Amino acid sequence: MRVKIGTRVYDTDTSTKLGHQSVGVFGQLDGFEETLYRKTTGEYFLECKGGPESQYPVTELVPLSDSDAKEWAERVLGEEEAGNILKAKKKSAKKSSKKQ
Repeated sequence: MRVKIGTRVYDTDTSTKLGHQSVGVFGQLDGFEETLYRKTTGEYFLECKGGPESQYPVTELVPLSDSDAKEWAERVLGEEEAGNILKAKKKSAKKSSKKQ
């Protein structure tokens, strides 16, 4: 899924999937799913989709700040996995700055 929000483009096909959570079971009217992604630029976003009575009745991409992404990852994936995700971002940012 590819969406332009303001001047930024968010694309699930070209971003790295970091984590996922499902609330409810498939077909449940108020169930939903959230998937955390990181763009190659280091920005985070959630892909959110759910049943017609859920908080996400329409699939949407939601940009997240670094702190919001960390909070989501700690809550859903646990503190250790969230720490691994942030370390991976710092490493890729260092590689990008060395190339310049």
